[in-house]
Amino acid sequence: MRHLRVPSKKTSFFLAELENDNLLFSGAGVVAIDADFRAIPLCETAPTILPEKYCNYEIVDIEEKLRGPTSYIERLTDYISADEFEANKHLWPSSHDQMGDLILIKIPDEIKQYSSIIGEALLAQHSRIRMVMQDNGVKGEWRVRDLEKIATREDKSDTTLVQVKENGNNIWIDPTQVYYSPRLESERQETLISAIQLKEKLGRPLNIIDPYAGVGPGVVCLLSKPGLVDKVHASDLNPATKPLLEKNIAPFIENLSEVRIDCIDALMIKNAEMLRDKFDLLLVNLPHNSLEHIFHLIPLLTNGASLLKGWAIIHEEDVDIIKENLHTIVIPHKPNLSEIIITPKRTYAPYLVYASIELHFD
Repeated sequence: MRHLRVPSKKTSFFLAELENDNLLFSGAGVVAIDADFRAIPLCETAPTILPEKYCNYEIVDIEEKLRGPTSYIERLTDYISADEFEANKHLWPSSHDQMGDLILIKIPDEIKQYSSIIGEALLAQHSRIRMVMQDNGVKGEWRVRDLEKIATREDKSDTTLVQVKENGNNIWIDPTQVYYSPRLESERQETLISAIQLKEKLGRPLNIIDPYAGVGPGVVCLLSKPGLVDKVHASDLNPATKPLLEKNIAPFIENLSEVRIDCIDALMIKNAEMLRDKFDLLLVNLPHNSLEHIFHLIPLLTNGASLLKGWAIIHEEDVDIIKENLHTIVIPHKPNLSEIIITPKRTYAPYLVYASIELHFD
């Protein structure tokens, strides 16, 4: 097949140009000729002499690099008939969560008889995945995922204890035992930015508390910034989180003057006199209950400049009302409240949004 030989650094440019000129063959990929040059496949209808802008680049005749399936869905017909595939075409799940070398996927009830086939197709599509698990929603007091193994790579372990990378940090999780969402990575990065700004304002490292820490992704994100944190208190009500939380925080302990990891109800922390008026940054990430819990947690913040950073699921039209209610509730206990910022981030469900909440104190 004919290919246009171009400098490696200009590959993206020429891909776009050839596509715009209807000269690109989309059924094959770019071929690496050597370290400096790439070959881009031309379609059969491309003229022998290309437009002038391509005249300084050689056309070479080499074997095309055919593209493989771009999704596990394209592989399903390797396992089932074309008729079965077409009959359920509107039901095949198009998204999934990846946690380390695990894939978690929600499968509609109507096609659960194909669960193992979906699992095998996902393993075939993703060579680095070890196991695929069907996500049946949340269960139990700790609202962890109800997961069912549907496919495991041959000769590989079926453990659900895995390490994920988030914001450059390694975090141990077990999705069958604890809650963890890879979709909140950007929110944790946003919290880091707010924490850095608070540190600059105070002129010293922060004392932070996360009463809903889970396995610690929010805390780890903050600890990964050298010199940002001095003391940390991280806790969760689910006892299964504690050993993982300890493991995830361990690499940073030598840089901290104080670390406390507990398994405790967040609403009971305020009763610990030694923790009242101690923290510069309070994280409140319990989206369905954050607004109700804020009042109980405010006493943990210092009487000076501090920040409560939370996340909540709200009706977008209620933002102003929520601000007023928070102001009414907080001011009698923390009169140094200076600003309340509520920022809807994304749609959670019809009429509901996932929102960032910041309470600033001076």
